[in-house]
Amino acid sequence: MRRFKYPVIDVKRTGQKIKEACCWNNLSARDIQEFLGLASVQAVYRWFSGETLPALDNMYALSRLLNRPMETLLVSCEDPDPDAAQMLLVLRERAVKRLACYWKWMTARAA
Repeated sequence: MRRFKYPVIDVKRTGQKIKEACCWNNLSARDIQEFLGLASVQAVYRWFSGETLPALDNMYALSRLLNRPMETLLVSCEDPDPDAAQMLLVLRERAVKRLACYWKWMTARAA
């Protein structure tokens, strides 16, 4: 039997993704607050900073406003972090360069 791994939402990265989507659509936190009928703009800022997530009905309305499926705004903890993936490539490149320098040095020393 296949074990099911419970998916967990990465609140911080989801908040960043929501903020980016709003920026792409030229929507401010105030615009979102007014559209959703929220009492305070602080709730939107808490979503953007990754402190909290929007309630399900607000997430649905936000996805409709942004013209995106709701699940495209959510980031799972299992999803690779693009910054971490880029960093791994940079570290690998540096390691290859160091090995090449070391190999040259060892070859020159042996000759």
